[in-house]
Amino acid sequence: MTQEKTREELLAENHELRQRVEEAEEVLSAIRYNKVDAVVVLGPEGNLVHLLKPDTRSYRILVETMNEGTVLMTSDATIFRCNSRFAELVGSPVERITNSPLWTYVPEEEHWTVRSLLDEAAKGSCRREIHLKAGQGKLLPVSVSLNPLQMEDSVGFCLVITDLSEQKKNEEIIAARTHELKVKSQHLEEMNAALKILLKQREEDKAEFEEYILANVKTLVTPYLEKLKQTRLTDEQQTYCEILKTHLDEVISPFVRRLSRSYMSLTPMEIQVADLIKEGKSTKEIADILKVSENTVIVHRHRIRTKLGLKQTKVNLASHLKSLST
Repeated sequence: MTQEKTREELLAENHELRQRVEEAEEVLSAIRYNKVDAVVVLGPEGNLVHLLKPDTRSYRILVETMNEGTVLMTSDATIFRCNSRFAELVGSPVERITNSPLWTYVPEEEHWTVRSLLDEAAKGSCRREIHLKAGQGKLLPVSVSLNPLQMEDSVGFCLVITDLSEQKKNEEIIAARTHELKVKSQHLEEMNAALKILLKQREEDKAEFEEYILANVKTLVTPYLEKLKQTRLTDEQQTYCEILKTHLDEVISPFVRRLSRSYMSLTPMEIQVADLIKEGKSTKEIADILKVSENTVIVHRHRIRTKLGLKQTKVNLASHLKSLST
């Protein structure tokens, strides 16, 4: 006959059963919320270790250590899970982000952009650059990659968010450097253009100066040197004249090489007439300046054309003479 348990024994047994139930509930709760990676079960062959969804913990570690923010949300844009990187990007703790709408972290002027992005993501993967509110009124440029997320009884979205602030900063630096180089390049082009003008002016001045030296030697020095040689000179004086002429030719030789030989064959008077023609003077004006008749000027013009090889051509004499000094 079974002996009835006393009240104290029943109370003790009830207490023990309650403890077992509580322990079981704690284990189930831990398993339900992924707080347990394995369970040890006592079996006929000893203790057995059962892994509980081994990939789940690996994925959770992977997501938490990513440099990109990740967000899981429902079709109405309610966030139900995010990693710590996303919380860092928006400057808010994970607990506060959970169950909050995505719009909390998107500037109002970009809501329409994100809505169209969600519509596009419902059909497949997509990507776009937007801004997120990063706290203290700051906007953070990010790249958002969206993928549709099939859940048990509904469809949601998975967002992977990449911080573009460093990239944008580098792009701004590159743009600033490019603009700076463009300005410097433009400045150099302007300087080169100015230098070309200065060099051209220098060449023109140089040619004019050379022509001036040659003309003066031909008109003011050479004639008198020739007359001096025709006078009664001693042998020593004659030698000095030859030396003087040689040295004079050496002085003007760099200029002579730059001008036409035909031009150097002109007489002093023809050189004067040629200079006046080059300046655009008429036959009458030249005659008045040189105190000669117009016919004399015409004869000189004819001889100049002949010596320059223009006798039977229609080349403008004034233009040709200008070309010889450039």
